[in-house]
Amino acid sequence: MNKKLFFLSLIGAVLVGLFYSCEEKENSDILLFVEPDKNYIEIEKNERIDFTINCESNNKIRNFRIGTKSSDFATDYFYDTTINQKNFNLTYPYTVPEKYSQDEITVVFAVEDVNNKEKKLAKRIIIRKIDTLLNETTGHTLYSSLAEEADGYNLLQNKAIYTDYVDSSNIHIYDVSVDSIHGNSLSRRWETMTSVKFVKYNDFDYANATNVSLEEAYNSGVKKEFVSNIQTEDIIIANINDNTLVAIKITGVYDPDSTQDDRYIFNLKK
Repeated sequence: MNKKLFFLSLIGAVLVGLFYSCEEKENSDILLFVEPDKNYIEIEKNERIDFTINCESNNKIRNFRIGTKSSDFATDYFYDTTINQKNFNLTYPYTVPEKYSQDEITVVFAVEDVNNKEKKLAKRIIIRKIDTLLNETTGHTLYSSLAEEADGYNLLQNKAIYTDYVDSSNIHIYDVSVDSIHGNSLSRRWETMTSVKFVKYNDFDYANATNVSLEEAYNSGVKKEFVSNIQTEDIIIANINDNTLVAIKITGVYDPDSTQDDRYIFNLKK
């Protein structure tokens, strides 16, 4: 009896082994190669990658797709072509979308045969930022809220505005002087009426500011929804709507006895 059970177990083990062997063979009969053959590729934003795709299969290949991962579980396919043969090769020129703002992107290559078997490869693309000097505009003026002048400012349009008469979504900075609190003194404090975060960073190399150095400085600083104790020579970095950085250099803070002429003078780089 034991001998019979032994042989039955042996036969069962052999059958299971054959089953998984056949299954592995069936699952691996699509051969997909994509060059460059590195798992990750470093490029600059506007640089083109020519992907070379070669594929072979025991069965006819139904279609081939290229997409980018939008999350860990989703892929947005932008290229889809019918194949209907057992092998193919093609070259696809790829550039990162102009509006894409992240530091990396994953490109997915997917093949499916007529039996609905699928093979995928992914290439991670690291996007190097192009280090460029920022443009500067000078002599911008923001008045105290107690003056009869423009007490708000749009940092994107380089435009002084009155907080009482303009849509608040356009006011990136404004002075918060209050007569009952500050009297004839300037508050030296800015707040925002829209989505802006501030970092005061007086060690920032404003003279040689680039898009990369500005981002690095902002990321390393303490973010606040206001900036206080504003002094001449202060450097403030404003992040507008979490996608546009502006460097502000205070070149003058004027706080005479009368509030009418209380104001800040500053330069901008962006």
